[in-house]
Amino acid sequence: MSLARIAIRIAAVEALKGKTLVGDRVLDSQIAALEADADGNIQIDEEAPFIAVYTDAGSTSDEDIADNSLTANGETELIFEIGITAAMMETNPETGESTIAGIGIPSTDRNFEFFLDMTARQISDALRDESSAWSNIFRDLYYDVVRIDRLRAASEAKGLRLAGQQIRLAVHLVDDPLKNDGDSEKVAPFTAFLDAMDASGNPQYVTQANLMRAALGL
Repeated sequence: MSLARIAIRIAAVEALKGKTLVGDRVLDSQIAALEADADGNIQIDEEAPFIAVYTDAGSTSDEDIADNSLTANGETELIFEIGITAAMMETNPETGESTIAGIGIPSTDRNFEFFLDMTARQISDALRDESSAWSNIFRDLYYDVVRIDRLRAASEAKGLRLAGQQIRLAVHLVDDPLKNDGDSEKVAPFTAFLDAMDASGNPQYVTQANLMRAALGL
């Protein structure tokens, strides 16, 4: 129902790529990047630390809904999930020392915690970076921030140490414009987003942008 949910999630993913300790390993909507099967064995889709971005709960109250259009988005949660496991390590062949992949610090519990907190700070910085086109698009897709919740998770399953942290960012998401809406102020955040999708050179993004343009009548 919400094009704004799609747009803000993709903008967040692109704004974070290359801006944190995980590099380009920023996943779009891959909620189960770390998942236990029925036998308790951990299934790991990633070989190195990552950030998964997805939209979660949303709520629109009656005062937000105008003209029975069902395009008001109200409060929406955007989730940034940072994940790392003891399997995501590199071993120095000369010293035998185990380090966090791509980062080079020893794979101790203390450094897992450092990695999570450092990456969380880098997420905040990247999303506020005014020199980044994707970051500016991201911020233009919400009216204001309602709250920020930070959750930490650590566990051990079948001997595999896991560490993770979530940032749950609740925002008042911009409303989706009605199809063929002539209000340039409402449409502007979406045209900027769609133009960036086209300019990305990603064929999937170009196809998605065309579908969204058709839905908006642009």
